[in-house]
Amino acid sequence: MEYAILKILSSMADQALAETLEKSPPRSLIVPPKPPEITPPLEEQKYSELLDTLKRLGETMNDLSKEELWFYANNILEFSPAISSALSTSDHHFDDLLTQIRFLDDFKTHKLARSLINANASLIERRISKDNLVRSLICLDTLCPIWRTQEDVDIAMRHSDVIEAGITSELKLNETSRPESFDYYLEGLMEHRTPEQSQRIFTLVAEIWNKGGFSTHYRPKFLPRLMDSEVTRAKTEEFLGAILESYGSEGRDMLLAWGKSPYPTSVVDEVSIGEAVKRNLEAIDLLEKERPGITKFLTDEFGIKTFAKYPPELLIRQYDEVGSTDLPYGIVLYPRNDHNGAFYHDRAIFEKLLKQLNGRFAIRVIEAESKYEVARALMKLVKRYSPKHKISFAIIGGHGREDLIQFGGTDERYVLYSQDLLGRGVRKASEFFEQNPTIILASCWTGAPGGIGQELSEALGAKVIASSARTSIRHINARVEDGQVDFDVEYAEAESKKIFDSKKAC
Repeated sequence: MEYAILKILSSMADQALAETLEKSPPRSLIVPPKPPEITPPLEEQKYSELLDTLKRLGETMNDLSKEELWFYANNILEFSPAISSALSTSDHHFDDLLTQIRFLDDFKTHKLARSLINANASLIERRISKDNLVRSLICLDTLCPIWRTQEDVDIAMRHSDVIEAGITSELKLNETSRPESFDYYLEGLMEHRTPEQSQRIFTLVAEIWNKGGFSTHYRPKFLPRLMDSEVTRAKTEEFLGAILESYGSEGRDMLLAWGKSPYPTSVVDEVSIGEAVKRNLEAIDLLEKERPGITKFLTDEFGIKTFAKYPPELLIRQYDEVGSTDLPYGIVLYPRNDHNGAFYHDRAIFEKLLKQLNGRFAIRVIEAESKYEVARALMKLVKRYSPKHKISFAIIGGHGREDLIQFGGTDERYVLYSQDLLGRGVRKASEFFEQNPTIILASCWTGAPGGIGQELSEALGAKVIASSARTSIRHINARVEDGQVDFDVEYAEAESKKIFDSKKAC
């Protein structure tokens, strides 16, 4: 309803503007010449007049008011038959006019440009062929700039062979071409591909990767589609594995970890391995640019593989301060295996927490896939930072139940019970944690009465914050006073929050 009212008001405003301009056109505006009479073939003088008019608008449109642009555009629309005539004559006329029309496809004169393009769509499409690939790609970009409508898609798919040929030609002829410039076309083709086209598109991507070597760090925007397609996944993994190994990482192991921790899409209960690969690769690129060798180090020392779950500032600080025992510290202990990608959303929580702690406490991220990895990680921390500092707080994630936190599969080695954190049979809990630590459980159901949250609190003398329902953490607020940190945690299901402080449950 609101849209309909706005549309009516806009129409009334345009009508009033038109009546005003008919009576007194803007003084500052140079009124375009009247449309030339069309006597095909278009005379050179008339063509020059037409081209000059379009150029003049393009050069002055940023200096004109909305009213002046409106007046000018309506005059130019009267030239449409002359433009059609010019576009259908020589290549020279076609190229010059199309360039000027594309220049007008600006937010101020977008409607005018699209009107001229739509009126001459068939003439423009006729110029698409393998005989002139540069012109053909420009024509396609003009006709379907965003592949939004079905008509756009139909045009592009009618000429997919030209797109593929154009990219191949550009790769061979232009050593300085930017691979990202092809993404627009390739992404569109991937969106509406057939299996045969998928294979051809991957061949083009492989050529782009090979062209500059892995040092170009080409990361196609449509990488998730390559990973999620059965036709192209295996070969894409080969290329990505080589890229990861150039950073010193085990490519296959890293890709397997990302496959177990897919990224959630906008569709409920739908995940994408391809999107997880894209985001984690981007995170690695950023980290390696700042600290070469950082990702291999964090994987070897702390088990981290899903880098996109954590703010880069946090991981860089962890890398820089790894040998420092000056600060008290807490840990983020998260599972590497995250079947629904839930923990990718916690990145913003850690960004905020890092700012609130403001360098007064260190945060050390640990990833594990089994209880044995958890035990080894805790013992590493003891060896490196004790006796000066032990763990002051822990944020522990995992898919939970009342009595456990699941880190991977269903058998016992992937399931974390309270005794695994208490160190029975390995070390005493007091060797891991400071007195009266805080433990925040980012796991469903772990705050149930008599559950793992309450059990940890009683055994450690800890303040444990957990949820008694299926939910997630929305906010963590930290306040540091007198060398101690106090936490306030908000869950999405607010009523599910439970606090166990030593032997007192709230």
